Amino acid sequence: MCGHKKDIVITPRLAERAGRVAIYGWHRAEGVPIQPLSTVHEARYADYSHGVRLVSDTVFIGAARRPVFDVLEDPYLCRLLSDEGVNSYARRALGAPDGRLAPLAPATPRIPLSASVDATAAPSRAVAGGPDEPAALRRRSG
Repeated sequence: MCGHKKDIVITPRLAERAGRVAIYGWHRAEGVPIQPLSTVHEARYADYSHGVRLVSDTVFIGAARRPVFDVLEDPYLCRLLSDEGVNSYARRALGAPDGRLAPLAPATPRIPLSASVDATAAPSRAVAGGPDEPAALRRRSG
């Protein structure tokens, strides 16, 4: 999987680089990454080119279901997911001692506190507060 963004990734390198973020990707047409695997930035670093791919915590190998952490920690199967060898850091990094990913907190809509909603306006897909703020949201002055 690759694309036009730099992916935020889990790598065993983060075990030695606490407080860092690992990024990789943004591939050229011929498949060569513009950004090789890097851990130079602090964990809070973000820019326009970062992307996050949500993946299942279950891997199917043949008909067998396996937790992704078990596959990453297996000396033979880890090669199916990474060229870095065994990754025992991923389970610790994502706080999953039982091999399951922790559930994500439910998303809440981002509506500015100084906004009002016009229920008669046409629906919009724009994000509230962004440059394409929907017509249904009107900022109150004062």
